[in-house]
Amino acid sequence: MKSCPNCGWSNDDDNRFCENCGADFSGLAATGQQPATPASTWSPPPQYGSDQTARAGWDVAPSNPDWRMAPLPAEEIASQRGRRIWLWILGVFLLGCLLFCVGGGYWLGYTDSGKNFQTEVSDRATEEAE
Repeated sequence: MKSCPNCGWSNDDDNRFCENCGADFSGLAATGQQPATPASTWSPPPQYGSDQTARAGWDVAPSNPDWRMAPLPAEEIASQRGRRIWLWILGVFLLGCLLFCVGGGYWLGYTDSGKNFQTEVSDRATEEAE
């Protein structure tokens, strides 16, 4: 068994990558050395009072200060912002197309200038056909 130099996970000797974090073991094979297991940074959660009983993580309410999510990496936040901008651009474009079609239909069907335009187009088409 070899341990991962990145996360300390125990892996089979024939593994090329860590089963836990995916770290590459090609550097280990070249040196032939087994790296030391990294020191653990885990510490027990703080105790807020003796009246609180230990609960599982899924029992903690999201409003509790012990419940917090890890922040997203900066590159993932930037990609989400870029994606959001393109969605807004696409939405505005589609809304513009919809308003143009509705406005054009109203102009053709309910205004005198639109009805005159339709009559002129049909008259020209009739003249060309004759």
